[in-house]
Amino acid sequence: MPAYVNFGTKTYRDGVDINCDEFYHKLSSGPVYPSTSQATPSDFAAVYRKLANETDEIISIHMSDKFSGTFSSAQRGKAQAAIKGNITMIDSGTITMALGIIVMSAARLALLNRSPAEIVDNIQQEIKNTRLLGTFDTLKYLARGGRIGKGKACSAASST
Repeated sequence: MPAYVNFGTKTYRDGVDINCDEFYHKLSSGPVYPSTSQATPSDFAAVYRKLANETDEIISIHMSDKFSGTFSSAQRGKAQAAIKGNITMIDSGTITMALGIIVMSAARLALLNRSPAEIVDNIQQEIKNTRLLGTFDTLKYLARGGRIGKGKACSAASST
């Protein structure tokens, strides 16, 4: 599910209406700092209903609820969808490529016709074994986006 990226009054769906190059160009050269928001419960409900036409078992893997309201939005979407099949909701506890690797592994198992229970067990094991480390050239955007306090950004900048 794409997140929404807002530059002023213009809203884009990440990876659908705006690509990475366009995003970073707007970020570095535009006068407006972007904000993001997760897909809505209605967005999730629509996808779950569509998938329910193809299968009665859906495994829905999401970025950590520590970083986004996406998991909560997906849970509300599950309730709105009111489908007969089973939707297993998983908070991956991670973000970025760590999440991507978990999702790709689950997709490979699905292509191998593994049972939903096997896939979920594998996902849970991968979550336990996943560690995410990151480095940043600058903390400016984390501070501007409210992910860290301005004091942390300033103290990190002065120590380099």
